[in-house]
Amino acid sequence: MAKNNGEKKLKITTIKIKIDTKARLEHLKEYERESYDELIKKALYILNTLRANPDTAHSILRNIDSKLKRKQVYISIPKEKPHENEKVQEKGVKQNQEKKQEILKKIIPQRFVRK
Repeated sequence: MAKNNGEKKLKITTIKIKIDTKARLEHLKEYERESYDELIKKALYILNTLRANPDTAHSILRNIDSKLKRKQVYISIPKEKPHENEKVQEKGVKQNQEKKQEILKKIIPQRFVRK
């Protein structure tokens, strides 16, 4: 890495991923501006932790899952009495939430999740 006025200049590269992989990464974001680099590093950290200490890895996964659920609840706070067109929108939101749950189940294989 080259130094520039006492600062390290990070090298950046571009990778190609499929659209469905990108969508899966999007659903793992704990906060809106979390980068893909952070997501990949988090996934690698969890995999390495799983090898060394499975209990710790399961704890990390449960923590992430609860944050994602809280984020989902925060985003979809129901309104008091929706109008007819809002009912259609709410149905679409509910379907999207169900799709997100299905994607999460695909992202984190059930064999890694304690019951």
